[in-house]
Amino acid sequence: MRGEETSFEQLLSVMPEGWKEKTKELGALVRGREIKDALDLPRLVFLYLTEGKSFSGTAALLHLAGICSISKKAVFTRFQKSGEWLQWLCG
Repeated sequence: MRGEETSFEQLLSVMPEGWKEKTKELGALVRGREIKDALDLPRLVFLYLTEGKSFSGTAALLHLAGICSISKKAVFTRFQKSGEWLQWLCG
């Protein structure tokens, strides 16, 4: 990309300090199955909010992007458990 930051990297650059640690502390990422690390969680959440518009659509986009292979139910569960973390991000 000729040294340009991707949109995702730009997004990560404005995330509050300690956001990765808060994923575990606030229960958004307790155990990693499909979503294995803190970097994949914002991908899932922001894909759903901006592109997926459905849990099955988000699962398909994550699979096509090579991020992970996840079911629509797992996307729903992960998104549901991310509520407190998302509130912290916005605070």
